[in-house]
Amino acid sequence: MGSKAEHDKLPLYRWVILVIASLLIFMTSYVQFQISSLSSLIIPQFNLDAVEFSSLLLAPLLSGVFLSIPSGVLCDRFGPRTVVGVATAFSVAAAFVRIFAGDYLTLFGTMVVLGVCPAVLQASLIKVFCVWFKGDSDFAMGIYFASAS
Repeated sequence: MGSKAEHDKLPLYRWVILVIASLLIFMTSYVQFQISSLSSLIIPQFNLDAVEFSSLLLAPLLSGVFLSIPSGVLCDRFGPRTVVGVATAFSVAAAFVRIFAGDYLTLFGTMVVLGVCPAVLQASLIKVFCVWFKGDSDFAMGIYFASAS
């Protein structure tokens, strides 16, 4: 933790950043895990077997596997605001397209794209929080990860 004087000099805008990041991870986590609670509707509608349904639950995590390093590089080059904004646009669009999914592949694809926002957030936020929160970055990350659950 930093000193009291150092803590008082930090801009209040950091709380806006924390709230936006927390809302983004809450939104994407909610939409991602909504699939499991709707299993009794989704499995018969799409005629899914256990493996296909499990792949839908894990699909957003594939984005994290493949996009974490590239998104960190993009955040360094273009800034986190731009990259997270574009990633959020993709994830929100995927959430809306998912409503109209008529087959397994479309549903799977939208779930993969839905994971783009969390993948970019995870790759960039520790750096952002360290800049904005200084010694309180652990507190900010705690609030952020709590909002995901």
